[in-house]
Amino acid sequence: MGFLSIVYLFIGVILFVGALTLLASRGWFMGFIRGSTAFSLLFLTFVLGSSSVNLNNYGMLSQHKPLATISFEKISTQVYLMSIKTAYDKKEETRKLYGDMFRIDVEKLSIPLSSDTTLFSIDMVETKYYALEQQESRNTSNFSLKKESYGISFWELFSFTGVNTVVQKKTTAFYAMAQGEVLSLEFLNGDLILKPLSTSPKS
Repeated sequence: MGFLSIVYLFIGVILFVGALTLLASRGWFMGFIRGSTAFSLLFLTFVLGSSSVNLNNYGMLSQHKPLATISFEKISTQVYLMSIKTAYDKKEETRKLYGDMFRIDVEKLSIPLSSDTTLFSIDMVETKYYALEQQESRNTSNFSLKKESYGISFWELFSFTGVNTVVQKKTTAFYAMAQGEVLSLEFLNGDLILKPLSTSPKS
């Protein structure tokens, strides 16, 4: 992760120096062309610089390691305390969830210039109830676990350009929450799944 950020920052520095060199040159028409090119390079410098910093909000995807470990504590009827620890952030985060079931989204990012590197970031958590009338009348949970990003991220850049071979969003099926349940968030054959690590009576 740190190496990739340094590579993109280095490219950004080269573009920045090139832009300043063009802006310092003389000549009217060619100056206009140089100025337009220079400002384009400065914009690319900003994009690469902010994107490289935002790479630190992602974790390296490994087929042999879980993306996160999730556990539940039941507080009251249809209210649970979810604890989640991701592979890229060792700190455990705790959130209150309302409902019977939950699902989770993950952003999957294949890094340009590095075909063997795939990164991920856990995004949205959503809950729902078994009963339709409860779904319509009671509180549900819908929030993002993403860290704050700065400037333009690679995800935003390639999502805007429609390059879906670089960015993908994967979602698990809804999974029933239960007291003492411990789950592993994993990729299996290209699908995002929740795998139980402990068995407990559903409640």
